[in-house]
Amino acid sequence: MKEIQSKIEELITLSNQSVITGHFLEKLVKQDKLMDELTTMARKNKTLVGRILKFSIADGDAIYVIVRENNKTVKVTWIDYCDGYVEPFLGQGTSTMKIVMAKSYTNFEDTLESMKNHRK
Repeated sequence: MKEIQSKIEELITLSNQSVITGHFLEKLVKQDKLMDELTTMARKNKTLVGRILKFSIADGDAIYVIVRENNKTVKVTWIDYCDGYVEPFLGQGTSTMKIVMAKSYTNFEDTLESMKNHRK
């Protein structure tokens, strides 16, 4: 769990860094790598902490990482990714959402992943 927390902190720190002209793609590549690692570790540890939630907004996604899991809720932190879209109900920063909603998003992602792996 410490490794997941460390990766979450790294992702949030990277998210908060302003991009110097010409280094935008470099930041995206690092964020993608961290989000993939977090998803893999969270699945392996059977936890919601570290899972990435993506909400479709306009032509992209608003990205959040689950930073804490309670009995009925999860705390999520906004990740400034690509266009920096924000889900209106969650906003920027850290918010709380029902665990049932978080599980429905992650279950959907897990189902898609297993279908993708099944086709290989």
